[in-house]
Amino acid sequence: MEASWGAAGTSRLVRPGARPELDGYRESFYKPWVMSFRTQLESVVDQVDGALACTIMGLDGIAVETHQLPNAEELDLGGAWVEFANVLSQLTQTAQRLKTGEVSELSINSERVITLIRLVSPEYFLALALRPDGNWGKGRYLLRITAPKVRAEL
Repeated sequence: MEASWGAAGTSRLVRPGARPELDGYRESFYKPWVMSFRTQLESVVDQVDGALACTIMGLDGIAVETHQLPNAEELDLGGAWVEFANVLSQLTQTAQRLKTGEVSELSINSERVITLIRLVSPEYFLALALRPDGNWGKGRYLLRITAPKVRAEL
């Protein structure tokens, strides 16, 4: 065994032939905080009062993953999100033509459902469906912090 200098001048024993420079790589490869899309969507729905469902969807209207609570099954949220994907696509094109900057967020409020949409990338978005009395402020916040995590996994 030979001595090797680690962080902050600390020494540690290194097995002959070992490659201590890869230790950081190994640790980053097995990051415990990396979550599946389903886990991320469940986390958003669980943390927002009044949340009904959450999805990751492409602007083409094809869902990557969706988590919907059983008490929201009577609502056709999938169909609504497909239509909202079309609206979002048109809005992003209009914003480009008008040179107003990129669209990052959209809220569609109806009698029974509030839908919050956050762009994840130019091709994908997160959508969260809430009851009208739901906590849309926390929903917006969680979509904002979840979007970069989803982007990293796409």
